[in-house]
Amino acid sequence: MKKKILRYGLLAALVGIAAFIAFILSVQWGAFGKIPNEDDLRSIRNYLASEVYSDKGELIGKYFVENRTGATLEEIDSSLIHALVATEDVRFYEHDGVDHRSLLRVLVKSILMGDESSGGGSTITQQLAKNLYGRKSFGILTLPVAKVREYIIAKRLEEVYSKGQILELYLNTVSFGENVYGIETASQRYFNEKPAELSVEQGAVLIGLLKANTLYNPHRNPEAAMQRRNVVLAQMAKYGYLSEREKDSLQEIPLEIDYYNLEEDRPAPYFLAHIKPEVESILKNLSKPDGSAFDIHRDGLVIETTLNKDLQDWANEAVQLHMKRLQSDFDKHWGDRDPWGRNVSVIENEVRKTALYKRLSEQGLEQDSINKIFATPHSVRVFSLSGDEGFENRELSPLDSIKYYQRMLHAGFLAMDPTNGDVKAWVGGLDFQYLPYDHVTSRRQTASTFKPFVYGAALEKGMEPCEFIPNERRVYEEFDDYSPENADKQYGEYYSLKGALKKSLNVVSVEVAMQTGLEKVANFARRMGFTSTLREIPSMALGTNEASLLEMVSAYGAFANGGRRVRPQYITRIKDAFGNTLWERKRTSFEQVTDTTTIRLLTEMLKGVVNEGTGSSIRSTYRLQQEYAGKTGTNQDYSDGWFIGYTPKLVAGAWVGASSPKVHFRGSQGSGSRMALPIWAKFFGRVERSGYRRIYTPSFPALGDSLKSRLDCPDHRDANLFERLDEWIFEGESIYDKAERNQEETYRERRERILREREEKRREMQEKEEPTLWEKIFGKKKR
Repeated sequence: MKKKILRYGLLAALVGIAAFIAFILSVQWGAFGKIPNEDDLRSIRNYLASEVYSDKGELIGKYFVENRTGATLEEIDSSLIHALVATEDVRFYEHDGVDHRSLLRVLVKSILMGDESSGGGSTITQQLAKNLYGRKSFGILTLPVAKVREYIIAKRLEEVYSKGQILELYLNTVSFGENVYGIETASQRYFNEKPAELSVEQGAVLIGLLKANTLYNPHRNPEAAMQRRNVVLAQMAKYGYLSEREKDSLQEIPLEIDYYNLEEDRPAPYFLAHIKPEVESILKNLSKPDGSAFDIHRDGLVIETTLNKDLQDWANEAVQLHMKRLQSDFDKHWGDRDPWGRNVSVIENEVRKTALYKRLSEQGLEQDSINKIFATPHSVRVFSLSGDEGFENRELSPLDSIKYYQRMLHAGFLAMDPTNGDVKAWVGGLDFQYLPYDHVTSRRQTASTFKPFVYGAALEKGMEPCEFIPNERRVYEEFDDYSPENADKQYGEYYSLKGALKKSLNVVSVEVAMQTGLEKVANFARRMGFTSTLREIPSMALGTNEASLLEMVSAYGAFANGGRRVRPQYITRIKDAFGNTLWERKRTSFEQVTDTTTIRLLTEMLKGVVNEGTGSSIRSTYRLQQEYAGKTGTNQDYSDGWFIGYTPKLVAGAWVGASSPKVHFRGSQGSGSRMALPIWAKFFGRVERSGYRRIYTPSFPALGDSLKSRLDCPDHRDANLFERLDEWIFEGESIYDKAERNQEETYRERRERILREREEKRREMQEKEEPTLWEKIFGKKKR
């Protein structure tokens, strides 16, 4: 009986061994998926994030599938390697990929008993195999298949790579939590350092993360992370990498991190989104040595840009500070009332745009059922400037959420170096995660920020800054009796061009446009940099055409650059993961689009706007000291607020408004000087108080005596005797006749022509008159 049992036992053992060998061979031969061969392993290539850098080499963003950047073994501090080996694989330098001492334990506990938490058997090389190729599900065979696959792959890795290369591969593939892969990205996330600059205790924190990257996250669970760090330090001492004294000393150091989550706290997310298509367009014309195409998300490219990190931070700060106060004022202004009033279409249109509404409509639901769903509240996270973390959790229905965001004011800000077109700061909105729509590229009516193009075209044509125009309402009959009004409804007196621009008088600006010629005004604006369609109508002078903030700042850049236009520039250089330059920007080219004299006169007029006109709060409220030129803009009903200003070295613009133009303040609180100018002023205030003061806020070139004399006149005055005569002469002639019919004439030329025509007509009438009795008797007219 015993022999029979022994025989069956031996047979069972042989069958088990045969089955086990067959199982291993089936895995090796690919029954559970292809096992990479040596050629496959030699061509291992991690997905590397492409990094975007500022003009001073600061990392400002990434494009990636996996948030990973590579580091060579030479770039990793040796103490971090020691911590890894001491904690994860103490016999790493002795085995050939598999630690056979612990293999039996793994076979019994992990495979036979199914205890996946037993651990301890996987070497660094086996963990690398797992990181590279992952694990697939095969039901109850999942863990056995995974272990065998990793065993085979680990053995092959050791044949292909040196121990140092395996360590490098491992540290560049392993996850450190928070969608962070690789030691370089982890060093940056938790300590804002390069791997080579980590201290021993900092390296121990990161190695400790590998056991459980959520539990031991130093940002979220600092106490647990510190305990795990001290375990790692103890392991290092146990295996001779630290002395007991060093271990004790390091364990006493408090846990301090310099957490920098670039993905959540990106300084320029709208900028990165804007330049991405341009980078991809450049890459289409490039190829790798093997002829394959570059991938911005996988190839670890280095993209150097024009953005200045300091200016970007100050722009972000200015937008956030001002908009937090402005939104509070706006909410108090309207209280419980809806800012859109009876314009319910504002909300109805937004409802129809939602994916929820479209899905419900496609399902064939009746409108009442859809309305009921939109009225059902649930817990949602919404963006909030007043929230401590930039958001709030609220109980809102889908309809309430739409109304919440429609009450919100938005902002855009852009700063550019006009001498070369380099974009230095770009704020497209309040928060890219919640509000990705970019207000730097969105198009809105430009309001009075367009007026400088009217006056610039007038100066270019020959009108003088000291030419006076009556500040009176007119009716332009040929344009559907269009009759512009001044914002303050005040009229009277005569205003010089420089005075009218300073005070932003609508009726004078339209008349200047009419006398200059609408076609000439549009042409001047296009030469400066406008690309949007410009309707050549009188209201064009008041900014009824639409343009983006990007267009406006670019066009004002020609003013700052002495009449030379440059196009916005974003990217300076692109390198591959090995540091080889793939593409480099060519030298900036200039296009002289108008004469320098015109621009110098216009700039002096726009300096008056800042010093004494609608932008004077730059001086009185914000106390800026340097020379600036600029222009405010306020749209009809206060729906949009603008301010664009410049120095010879930096031009910047701000826009503020709601998503719908029908949502706005009901009075002067919605003016450009109150909505947009403060952002600009706060930004330049930081520039003035920094080391950039001399770089970006130098004075404008001094004017010569001849140009000064052309600006030497009052802003306004009463009509003189000659102008009163003009009014009598022009009486009865339509404004269109006086302007549109004779666009090639200046105001003074037209006046002289009409006087001549009236005198000639008087003479003709005299010649046709019947002779009087006196003339018949004496043969001459009575005097």
